[in-house]
Amino acid sequence: MLKFDDAQGQAKDIGDTSNLAAARYMQRQQQKEKDEMEKQQQKEKGAMEKKEKKLLRTLRQIDEIKAKKTAGLPLEKTQVNKVERESIVRAELAELIRRRM
Repeated sequence: MLKFDDAQGQAKDIGDTSNLAAARYMQRQQQKEKDEMEKQQQKEKGAMEKKEKKLLRTLRQIDEIKAKKTAGLPLEKTQVNKVERESIVRAELAELIRRRM
């Protein structure tokens, strides 16, 4: 966080000694910080949405695998492993949804 005295020093460096210039400089710096924070929050939100979509896709695949198993079709080892991870996937999805609210 930028302090007013620092802003005055920055204003003097550019040849303006008024408090108004220092205040303007301080406002610009604060806006930059706010913009950076919003950008980071959007990035994190996007990553969470991407993870949520991936988990939902995995759950759909698990449902399809279970349907194949019910129909008596043979399953590959990777498919069996995916079905065994269902509770973990559901827990991760529940945690993501909880954090989002």
